[in-house]
Amino acid sequence: MPPKWTLDVEKVKLQRGKVNGKISGTNFLAGGAFVDVNGVTHVLSFREGTNYFSDQELLLYLKLKPGESLKGQSWTIAPDTRTNVPTVVKKWRPNPRFAPQQKSFANGYAMKLEFVNQSEDLAQGRIYVALPDAEQTVVAGQFNATVRQVRPVAAAAAGAG
Repeated sequence: MPPKWTLDVEKVKLQRGKVNGKISGTNFLAGGAFVDVNGVTHVLSFREGTNYFSDQELLLYLKLKPGESLKGQSWTIAPDTRTNVPTVVKKWRPNPRFAPQQKSFANGYAMKLEFVNQSEDLAQGRIYVALPDAEQTVVAGQFNATVRQVRPVAAAAAGAG
């Protein structure tokens, strides 16, 4: 069932089922979910499409304290929240022959995000995000995200020799 768009975070109920919704007015069904870890920054992403460039994608830049894990973490963000607000980026391809367009949101959106479990290679949780765009972008559902550690380029090159 597709989520309903609202910026009233008090009305949001985290739902079961696969992450889905609408991005820039187009139906969205996440085909993949990932958490890319680079130091204290964790990028949670939901992708649709199998090409190098996804057809649609939602990325959330989550900042944690050093050594902190995602397990048990939760965020409730209202449009007027100004502290510890993750940046949200939506990407979409109005024309499949061209690279995706993207728009970032540093605040002004509604989000509930909770992580219920995390192992070294999998993070599980539920999400609801509604963006303050004209197309009423909204994405919600349960996810199992593959955790990927980002290795610095110099270390990766040294390890390749």
